[in-house]
Formats: sequence, C-alpha cells, structure tokens
Amino acid sequence: MEGATTEDGLPAHAETEHDPNETVNETVNETVTREQRLLELLRNNPSITYRQAADALSVSYTTVWRTLRTMQEAGFIERTGSDKRGTWRILTPPQPNHE
Repeated sequence: MEGATTEDGLPAHAETEHDPNETVNETVNETVTREQRLLELLRNNPSITYRQAADALSVSYTTVWRTLRTMQEAGFIERTGSDKRGTWRILTPPQPNHE
C-alpha cells in the first residue's frame, strides 16, 4: 500500500493520522467539565460521598477521589469533619484588592 493515495490525492495514511494534541485537549476539557460538575454536586449536597459522586458523574470512585484531591490541593474545596460524617466546603477564590 506504499505510495497509495486517496481520491483527493492525499497519501492514504493521512486519513488515519491523529493529532496527539487533540487527545490532550479533550482530556483537559473533560477534567474541567468534571470539576465543574463536581462543584455543582458539592453545592447541592455538601455531604456527598465519593461513591454517590462517581455514580452521578458516571465515572469510577478513583476518578472522583483523584479529582477531589486535586481540587483540594488547588484550594478550591476543603473537607471539614471526619471522612465518614464530614462535609465539603467550596472555598471562594481570593478577590483582588482594589485600593
């Protein structure tokens, strides 16, 4: 099939080439959307469990755990109380000082 071309004259392999950046962008967009959806879940139910969030988002328990941990490390949310009976708190980002 070497040297084969499609009807439009492009090399046959060009039809199946995949831009690696496209996959990275899709993954980043999925993560941002997942974070936004998790924040909405936390607003509606601050005591939501990892399992409940995973079911609501149709993702694994581990994915929710990892996403929430990343959001905690970034300062977007915090867990108050125990792991079993605690609640999630959404932190407001610092506002710029306009003095």
